[in-house]
Amino acid sequence: MWCLPAAGLVIVAFYKLTKTEGQGTNDIIDAVHHGKPLSIWLLPAIFLGTILTHLCGGSAGREGAALRWAAPSAAMRGTFQSG
Repeated sequence: MWCLPAAGLVIVAFYKLTKTEGQGTNDIIDAVHHGKPLSIWLLPAIFLGTILTHLCGGSAGREGAALRWAAPSAAMRGTFQSG
């Protein structure tokens, strides 16, 4: 958790270096659906930001999707093992 501010500076620097600041996952979705232009560096920037945030103890807002997938999977596994 103590390294989170340093990770934040690295993430901001990478976004600025790749000129992708202000863009995010919604821009990727728009590019797919509407053919909008997209920087080739956006996906690595999002990935790096998410990984560094999680490794340093931060929350990147992706935990909810993981829990929605994990809970039914665990419930199904328990059903299969008990039967």
